[in-house]
Amino acid sequence: MHNLDKFSGVLEHPDVAIKMKQGFTLPYYFQTASATEESASSFPLILTLHAMRSNTVVPKARYKEWNVLHPIDCYGYKNEGSFWAAGYPELPLLDAIVELVESHKNKGLFNGEVYISGSSSSGIACVYLANKLNAQAVYMNVPVLSSNTLKPLADSPIARYFSVFGEAGVDEHGVDYLFKGMKTRFHIVDQRFGFKDFVRLNSFDFVSRCLELGINVHYELLPTSGHSVNYPMSHVLDLFSKYPSNGRVLSTGFPALVGDDGIRVDEVEDLAEVELA
Repeated sequence: MHNLDKFSGVLEHPDVAIKMKQGFTLPYYFQTASATEESASSFPLILTLHAMRSNTVVPKARYKEWNVLHPIDCYGYKNEGSFWAAGYPELPLLDAIVELVESHKNKGLFNGEVYISGSSSSGIACVYLANKLNAQAVYMNVPVLSSNTLKPLADSPIARYFSVFGEAGVDEHGVDYLFKGMKTRFHIVDQRFGFKDFVRLNSFDFVSRCLELGINVHYELLPTSGHSVNYPMSHVLDLFSKYPSNGRVLSTGFPALVGDDGIRVDEVEDLAEVELA
């Protein structure tokens, strides 16, 4: 029998269920789309991953055309979250989430399209899940995308670090879960003046790798300080809906380029087919 004391707060919510995986308990909350004119099963799923210290409140918002799956990481220092890596070097929490999403898909609870949103300590988890679930798009706010960010903590007795990873060496990077031809579109928002070297170790290296692999990416580096939530969920959902899933560029509003032969380049399916004299 598993001790559920650490989950007592979230389990008081009548709609929170639990998923067991390799001796770990994963509470989760599933909210169907609120639209009444169509079945919720005709809408996509958004998987939302919380950051540290934001795992005690079940989200109240409902979205008209989005089903929401909200897993809850109650492990780590003071049960505030474990980078979704409790059980490292295995990742049972993430594998349990994959099984949950696949189960909901097989039951016809959403249309098969998966979107992911996460912040800070959920960065690597977002990329891992995008890989496993073939996500359409991912939004990450000031994401931790490299274990190199944590190495300074390993050199000092930081309880938050050791409660998850112990004495083991950690070698986890979001780029490890990218692959050439990956269809997932990544939206990343970071803050220029955050922790020392944070941008370089995390979002900058990740975006560079996406460009190398031909993965569609949207990157905002805000000229601000701190490590905070920068946009509401409504903005995230607008980003998911705004851009075409096939990665083609939307019109910029600038005048179209015209070759000497009078052919507009935006009228040609492949720019490589245009021969300008």
